[in-house]
Amino acid sequence: MAATVCYFILLACLTAISIFLPKKKETKRFCLIALALSLICEIFVFGFHSFHLLFGGYEKREVPLNELSVTGGDREDPFLLTESASSLNVTLSDVGQKVGTVRIDCEWLNDVGSVDVRADASDESNAASLRYGVGTATLLRGRDTGRYLLLDLTGNVKTLRLTLTPPEGGSIRLTGITLNDPLPLSFSPLRLILAFFALLALYALTRFPSARRSFEESPAVLTRTVAVMTAFLIVSALIITVLCNLNSAGAPLSSWKQTSGNQITKELVDAFEHGQVSLLDEPSEDLLAMENPYDWSARRALGVSAKWDHLLYNGKYYSYYGIAPVLLLFLPYHLLTGYYFPTAPAVFLFGAVGILFLSLLFLELVRRFGRGLPNGLLLASFVILQASSSVWYNFCYPNFSEIAQSSGFAFTCAGFTFLLRADLVTGERVRFPALVLST
Repeated sequence: MAATVCYFILLACLTAISIFLPKKKETKRFCLIALALSLICEIFVFGFHSFHLLFGGYEKREVPLNELSVTGGDREDPFLLTESASSLNVTLSDVGQKVGTVRIDCEWLNDVGSVDVRADASDESNAASLRYGVGTATLLRGRDTGRYLLLDLTGNVKTLRLTLTPPEGGSIRLTGITLNDPLPLSFSPLRLILAFFALLALYALTRFPSARRSFEESPAVLTRTVAVMTAFLIVSALIITVLCNLNSAGAPLSSWKQTSGNQITKELVDAFEHGQVSLLDEPSEDLLAMENPYDWSARRALGVSAKWDHLLYNGKYYSYYGIAPVLLLFLPYHLLTGYYFPTAPAVFLFGAVGILFLSLLFLELVRRFGRGLPNGLLLASFVILQASSSVWYNFCYPNFSEIAQSSGFAFTCAGFTFLLRADLVTGERVRFPALVLST
C-alpha cells in the first residue's frame, strides 16, 4: 500500500513538472503526452505478463500438498529441501485443465535469496511424454511477483512436474502451489522516470535550438552535456556494481582484506612476487605422465584433474590473461597492504576509466571529423555509443574474465584517445607525449 501511494505521489510530481516547468505551450503538451505514453508502457508493455490469463478460460486452483508426488526432499518432511540435497521434484498428475501460471510459495529457511525452477509438462500437443523445460523462472525472496512461473502450453495439461533448485547450501520448504493465479501488476518508479525523461530527451534533441545548431557553432553545448552524462554513467556503473555485489542480507560481498583471489588478482600476483611468470601451483605427476594431458576425455577416463581455464606448457601452469592490470593495480596493492584487491571494485574501476575515455575519444572524433554535424545528432550518437558498450555486463557479473574485458576496454579507449590527440593522422606536427601515452 505504501509503495502504491509513493508511486502516485511520483506521478503527481511528474504531472506538475509537465504543467508548470515548461514555458511554451507546445513543450507542456509534449510533456503531458510523454507522461501518458510512459504510463501506458508501464502498465501494458512492462506489465504485459499481468494480463497473461485475461483471455483464455484459466481456472484458478489451489493444489493440496497431498495431491503432489515429491522426490528429493527430507525423509521426515518430503517438502523440505535441506542443504544435503540438490533439488526438489514435485509432480502433479491428472491436472485436466489449462495452466498459464504457477504460483510457488516457499518458506526460506536460511539466507538463500533465490530458487531456480523448471517446469516439464505433457499437454494436448504432446500427451504421451513430458516436454522438458516448457518453462523456467527464478523465484525471488520477499517479492510478490517473484513467486510465479509463466507457462504457454497447448490445451489441457495432463502432467506437470516442477524442479526447484536453490543455490548451493540453500534450504527451503515448499508450502503451496496455486495454478492460474494472476501475476500481480507491479509499477516501477525508476522505469517510469527513465521512460519519461527519455522521451523528453528525444524531444530536446529534435526541437531545441541549441540541439539544432552544429558543434562548430555551439561546441560548449555538446561538451558540457557529454561531461554531465559521463558523470551520470559512472555513478550508474557504481550503483550497478554495488547492487549486484550484495548478498541476500544486503551486505557487500567484496572485502578489502581478501586473502584469496583468482588468476588475475592472486595467482599472477604471487607468481610475479616470486620472480617467475609461471604460476606457483604445480601440475600433478599423474597429469604430466599422460601421453596427451590436453585431452579432456582422457583425463576424465583416468580420473586426473587439471586446473580449469589455465595453460599447461612444459610442465608448468600459466595464465593467458594480460599482465597490465596486475602490474598497475593488483601487484602494488598486495605489496602495500598484504591483501588481494577484490574483483568487483577492480571491474568497476577499469570500466569507469573506459567510460571516461570513450567520452573523450568521442569528443576528439567530433572535433576532427564532425564539426559541421548538429549537436542533437551527435548527442544521440554518444548515447548509442556508450549504451552499446559491453562493459555494462561486466558490472553485473564481475569475475576474473570481466577484469580482462573491462581493463581492455579502458586501455583501448585511452590508447585511441591519445593517438588522436597526438595528431599523427590529421595534424602537421606530431605531439610526441600523447603518442607515447597512446602506446
